[in-house]
Amino acid sequence: MKPCTRFDYNSFKGNEGNLMQHWVLCELLNSVSNHFTDLTYVDAHSMAPLARQRTSSNSKFDTVFEQLPGQKSSYEQAWQELSPEPGTYPNSANFVKQLWPIPRDCSMLLCEIDDETVSLLRSWAAQLKDLDIEIADGDWRNRFQKGLPKPKGLMFISFDPYMFNRHLHKIHTGNMCQTDLDLLIKATCSCPEILVQLSTYSTNDGNPQGKVIKVIRSKLTANGFDEVAVIKPNKMMMSLIYQRGLTFIDELTSLCLRFKKWFDFVVLNTNLQRY
Repeated sequence: MKPCTRFDYNSFKGNEGNLMQHWVLCELLNSVSNHFTDLTYVDAHSMAPLARQRTSSNSKFDTVFEQLPGQKSSYEQAWQELSPEPGTYPNSANFVKQLWPIPRDCSMLLCEIDDETVSLLRSWAAQLKDLDIEIADGDWRNRFQKGLPKPKGLMFISFDPYMFNRHLHKIHTGNMCQTDLDLLIKATCSCPEILVQLSTYSTNDGNPQGKVIKVIRSKLTANGFDEVAVIKPNKMMMSLIYQRGLTFIDELTSLCLRFKKWFDFVVLNTNLQRY
C-alpha cells in the first residue's frame, strides 16, 4: 500500500466526512459543557485553523454550506461564525474554541506533522490569550509517548486518520492501527474521565466497518472504555465514540439517531436541489 501523507497544509476535503466528524464533535461539546466546567482537548491530527483549499466535490457538503445555518444545529451555526470567507472551513480546535463556554477553562494539545500547518496553528493560538494551547510539532505518537498533560476536568481526545487498518501493527502516520490503541490506553491510564472520538474515512485493504469496529471495541473495552455510539453517514466513513468515567451516557447514545435525522434532512434537501 502506498504510504499516506496528510493533505496540503491549507486544504480540506469538503465531503460527508467533514459533516460527520464536526457535527458529532459539536454535539459532544454541548453535552460535555452541561457537566464539566473545565476541558482538556487533544487533537492528534489538527490541520489548519481555517483551510482555504477544497480537494473534492460533494453535493451534500455543498447543501449544508449553502444553507448555513440550515437546521440551526450547533455545528452549522459555529461553522457560519467561523468561516466568514467563502470557501473556507475551520478545523476541530476552532469549533472547540467557538463552542466551549467562556469563561470556563479550556486547554488544548494540538498535534500536527506538517510544518506549515504548525506555523499557522501557532499564529492562531497566539491570538487566543484566554486559552492554554500547546502546539506539538510532529507525529502525534511522539507527543503521546512523552505523556499527556494532566487533564483539567474532562480529557477529550480526537483522532481522524484516513483509515484504521485492523491488519497492521505498525503503520504510516496518516492511518491508525492496533498498536496506536495501545498507546492511547497507556497515555490515558491516569485519566479518570475521558471521551474519545475516532473518525475513519475508508474501508480499503479489507477493512469493512463491522470488522474494524470489532477490533477497536475489543481492545478498548478490555481496558476500561465503553463504546457509546457509532455514527455512519455511509459504508465508508464512521465516527466511533468511547468513554470512561462519565455519568451522562444517555445523552451520548442518542447521537446516532440524532445524526441520522439531521443527515437525512441534508440528503432530502440535496435531492430536491437536483430537480
